[in-house]
Amino acid sequence: MIGYKGTTAPTSYRQYMPNKRAKRSFKVWTRCGVSAFMYEMNLYYGASKAVTVDTSLLDSSLKRALRTTTTATMPNENQ
Repeated sequence: MIGYKGTTAPTSYRQYMPNKRAKRSFKVWTRCGVSAFMYEMNLYYGASKAVTVDTSLLDSSLKRALRTTTTATMPNENQ
């Protein structure tokens, strides 16, 4: 979480959490290696608008999407 007190950021980027000390902040997801080097950083925009009824399809497509996005930027140590 990155604290933010300004008013110029788009509201879709800011998260409001009334129980936290910094009530308005940015939620950031990072992927780091064992040496604490950051490989990827994604700004969380909030929940997606698309809603599907079949949760098994959603779960499998989410797993597939996570697998492809998380391995796309990892360094290949074999090359």
